[in-house]
Amino acid sequence: MRATLLLTATLLAAACSPSPEPGPPSIQGAWIREAPPGASMTAGYMTVENPGGKDIELVEVRSDDFESIELHVTVTEDGVARMRREDSVVVPASGSVEFAPGGRHLMLFGQARPLAEGDSVQLVIGLADGTELRGTAAVVRGGHDHHGRQARSESSKK
Repeated sequence: MRATLLLTATLLAAACSPSPEPGPPSIQGAWIREAPPGASMTAGYMTVENPGGKDIELVEVRSDDFESIELHVTVTEDGVARMRREDSVVVPASGSVEFAPGGRHLMLFGQARPLAEGDSVQLVIGLADGTELRGTAAVVRGGHDHHGRQARSESSKK
């Protein structure tokens, strides 16, 4: 009887404990396509994960390795694929948004230094609430896996 009461009390205490806070948003699998010689821009890809209970809004991306970075999406209209700049991207609560070839992506302009396969680029993503996500994107030659499987990434919330 005493063992049953102890077990019941333990189970009740565990059930009433607050669940752990979800982790911060993060950048996963980030990679940048190696630009061909003489190119003034290239593209970047990643997944932004948001385990939290509120939507987050990406409003800016920057890196010391590029003059500017824009959020873009590829849309097909009348059978023709076109890129459109986006002012922001919302990542839903407990969800993610993928930036991938043929869809949403980063356009990176004005490379500040030569970048080749194996190099890495630090990315900073500004959120509408003023916080920042930081991550590392691997530079990958264009003919490689376009799903970021060779990329390394880490991120943290500032």
